[in-house]
Amino acid sequence: MPDLKLKDNEKNQLKEMYLGYTPSNSNDIDHTLTDWKKWSEKILQESLKLNEYTNIAANATYLCNFLERKTIAFGLSKPGTSHQYMVHMNAKNQTAETYYVKQDTKESAGVADATNVFDEKIKPLFKKVAEVRDISALSELEKSNEYKWYEAKQILRKIVVLQNAKNLKLPLIHIYQDKTIDALYDYFFGDDKSTDLTFFEKNNAIARAAEGLFWSQDETKEPLKNIQKLSSFLWELFNFINLATDESPNVIYYGAPGTGKTYIVTKMVKFVTRNQEDHYKFIQFHPVFSYEDFMDGLKPIGIKNDAMAFDFVNGVFKQFCIDAKKKPEETFYFIVDEINRANLSAVFGETLSLLEAGYRDKQKDEKGQEQRHLIHTQNCNILASLIKGAENNPALKKKYIDLAYEYDDKTGQVMFGIPANIRFIGMMNDVDKSIDTFDLALRRRFRWEHMGCDYEIIEDFYRGKDVNSSNEIEKYVQYCKDLNEYITSNKNGGLGLGSSYEFGHSFFMKLPNMKINKKNRIKLFENYLAPTLREYLRGFFEEGEIGSKLEKAKDKFGIKNTDKKESSDSNEN
Repeated sequence: MPDLKLKDNEKNQLKEMYLGYTPSNSNDIDHTLTDWKKWSEKILQESLKLNEYTNIAANATYLCNFLERKTIAFGLSKPGTSHQYMVHMNAKNQTAETYYVKQDTKESAGVADATNVFDEKIKPLFKKVAEVRDISALSELEKSNEYKWYEAKQILRKIVVLQNAKNLKLPLIHIYQDKTIDALYDYFFGDDKSTDLTFFEKNNAIARAAEGLFWSQDETKEPLKNIQKLSSFLWELFNFINLATDESPNVIYYGAPGTGKTYIVTKMVKFVTRNQEDHYKFIQFHPVFSYEDFMDGLKPIGIKNDAMAFDFVNGVFKQFCIDAKKKPEETFYFIVDEINRANLSAVFGETLSLLEAGYRDKQKDEKGQEQRHLIHTQNCNILASLIKGAENNPALKKKYIDLAYEYDDKTGQVMFGIPANIRFIGMMNDVDKSIDTFDLALRRRFRWEHMGCDYEIIEDFYRGKDVNSSNEIEKYVQYCKDLNEYITSNKNGGLGLGSSYEFGHSFFMKLPNMKINKKNRIKLFENYLAPTLREYLRGFFEEGEIGSKLEKAKDKFGIKNTDKKESSDSNEN
């Protein structure tokens, strides 16, 4: 196993996070394994039939559905689309069965062609996958052509995990996405581009490293429950990895409305801070948010002697910096929603230069020595004067000293710095105000992370509802893609507005009763999508053109407006 690249403070932080972590997924592992045993026997005996592999009959129990939806106790293993199963049933009625067969890219193959591919390629592959018991044999299998041929890799990986759930010699994390395992491997062991490890070699290395890092002797007594907790924890950790780091402490999450920026950041911050509310601060910028609100200044505090009274008050960010400075070994998160709605140059003022990682206060140099990076802000002299003027009032003097980030009693100077343990995270809908309006000096001090519509979230959301079939969900997701493609691209008569104007996935998760049908798509379009899109279009087209653009958008969403009565049709899909 490669050596961990984590620093001691990172290891300690992870241990604390893990000890305080409670997984939300508490599904019954033993019950899942009991159900899996029946399928495992069919796979090993090669007695599995085509209609047990893929089916669309109501309430049918078939392997693809079981692995994707009935084994959540072992993590999510969604392959993408049903086409990646290589053979997938399209329809079944009294006169015909038709299948999609990836082998020959046949959209409507007969049962004979589908059975041939299933018997000759899929059944033998599944048996080999189910028989593997050590990492060496598993790695060889991953490199084989037959394994590479099958596109639903997440399903093959779940079979391996289920078959080896009690195999302590082959610990595996219940995570099946390449990007997640790659990111976790790089986090634990470093980003070595020369490595040629397979998915399971990386997965196994992560599992072994995490076991040694997190598990006590007591925890190993319940290995299945512990690996479930560990897998859930590492999935959350994957999201945290991209949040903010020592090297890149300032991040902006931007994208279209409804893409889950606030939700994701909130979830990640609460996870990494173990929901310690004093370790994070959420605020929202707006057009009248000022330097005084952000840093400090004289602000009205009420009426005194029939006149407005003013006092020196700290802004929210400066006070957060003072609080974070007191605990230099812990990490603090300052989060700003709608960050682009304020006059950013005026709000940040001269503190802008201190945001950079290399100019943070008490930043350690290459020799491990702490470097102080302090500046005079525009109001430092005001606060210094107030402190000096309160010499004869100890309580008042202490009050003003407490408002200073740094006060030198010998010189009477007041200074400000941004501690190295603060992560600054901003969020913005770039459709509201262009990224280009960011001051260039401010923009280059942030890492920019784009968040677009995540169609997998839409699919996962509706797959959790028993009222929808797999085919209905796939068609609906395609309608969502088609609508966004029409809005963002100028191809094939599209509007060409760009990705800033696409609808985020949360818009598409508002179907009444979570039921996918034409009636509900119409309601969703008319109540949520059309009003928003109309406002977008007013900035680009004449009023007389907007109606036809909306009608075409409606068509892209799978609603052909040919019958005025269609909105009352609750059965057509």
